[in-house]
Amino acid sequence: MIYTLQTILNPKAPLGGALVLSPVDLKGLKKLDELTVEVPMTSPFGSFPEQLASFWYFLYIAPDGWTSKDKPNGTGPFMYKSFTPGQQSVFVRNKNYWKPASRTWTRLPSWTSRTLRPSRTPSSARSSTAPGN
Repeated sequence: MIYTLQTILNPKAPLGGALVLSPVDLKGLKKLDELTVEVPMTSPFGSFPEQLASFWYFLYIAPDGWTSKDKPNGTGPFMYKSFTPGQQSVFVRNKNYWKPASRTWTRLPSWTSRTLRPSRTPSSARSSTAPGN
């Protein structure tokens, strides 16, 4: 948690959501035990728990020492395979993806891989997802 907040709020390279979390006092962050972190504020911030629950911060939870040059950690149905800036991102099926045996609707993905390419217009985005592309 401390590393994640320090990464998001890095004054030299703040990430998305840094402005919203600006009341967090980075110098005062303190690990109390294995499951508890004290997060002091520089000003009142009543919505802090709700802000942490925001989807923005799910993007940045990373192990201590991780950098953007490292291979991403994937725990979902697909895992990172490769990334070519401006061209494509390739993901492969995660054979270790957790699925409850009691839910027949929760299955491993049927695709073995997925390639995502940036689209400059809505029509090119539609055509890139058409069958055969």
